[in-house]
Amino acid sequence: MTPPLQTHDLSWAPAPGAEPVISRLSLELPRGSFVALVGPSGCGKSSLLRLLAGLRPPSSGTVSGIPEQKAFVFQDPALLPWLTVRENVALPGKFSAIDPPEQALARVGLAGLEHRLPRELSGGQAMRVSLARALVSRPELVLLDEAFTALDGVTRRGLQRDFRALQQAVGFTAILVTHELTDAVWLADRVIALDGPPLRVIGRLEVSLGPNRDPEAPGVAPLVHTLAGWFSGRGDAGELSGRPRSM
Repeated sequence: MTPPLQTHDLSWAPAPGAEPVISRLSLELPRGSFVALVGPSGCGKSSLLRLLAGLRPPSSGTVSGIPEQKAFVFQDPALLPWLTVRENVALPGKFSAIDPPEQALARVGLAGLEHRLPRELSGGQAMRVSLARALVSRPELVLLDEAFTALDGVTRRGLQRDFRALQQAVGFTAILVTHELTDAVWLADRVIALDGPPLRVIGRLEVSLGPNRDPEAPGVAPLVHTLAGWFSGRGDAGELSGRPRSM
């Protein structure tokens, strides 16, 4: 059985003697699951994501079960402007075996756009290229740091549906950092509510909404209300949004 991705008494500070951003955090994230990490800005979510990816060493404690093949998706697609769409997607091939770029682009709905330059793409198309680049190396773990936040409502929902369908079909582990409560509930199998610094778990939510999910489904609002309740009373709780953005 494939071991889960987990942390044990994980702590991290930006420098020796500095206040810890993360302190003695223990988590277990099953392989093949879709996990959302929710919390206000500055609580340490993105720092945790980099530790889970093995991109920085912990100050103390351990992170185990990090797969060799993993990929990051950020809010900014970060495409190289002088390369075509196909060439951008093919970049991971310099470091590992990959699927054909055309196949990866077809999976995210961009077949036929291989020879365009990034400046010729819409914001949603650019983010789909970023996802194709992440998935082309067949990662076992995909980490998304506010990856959908900058998109308009219609584009965001369509891309989220496609990404969740790919995650369910392929079976890779997905970890999404977000402050959008509705996104967390309708996309993830489990939601971990975080506060800090230092980063700590204030609640865990198992989500059982079935395979055909929709952010407007009746079961979403009660779960979002539960999440919002865990953050009530914080001075910056207002930045955690449970309302869909305007379409």
